[in-house]
Amino acid sequence: MDGGVHITVKPETERSIPDRFEEVVRRYPNWLAVKMGDRMLTYARLNRAAVQLKECLEKVTQHD
Repeated sequence: MDGGVHITVKPETERSIPDRFEEVVRRYPNWLAVKMGDRMLTYARLNRAAVQLKECLEKVTQHD
């Protein structure tokens, strides 16, 4: 043994990417999710923006 820590991670094939993202939002809402220059978004804020975008796209597609 080399004395190091070995972690085995199983791939999550049972859950979608949005489901996994929502879990991260619930567990770590105030953690930094995105940094763009001097602008930073937490997971909670990024999730709110994603929900707003989803709602906007739903409204646009309802008129087709």
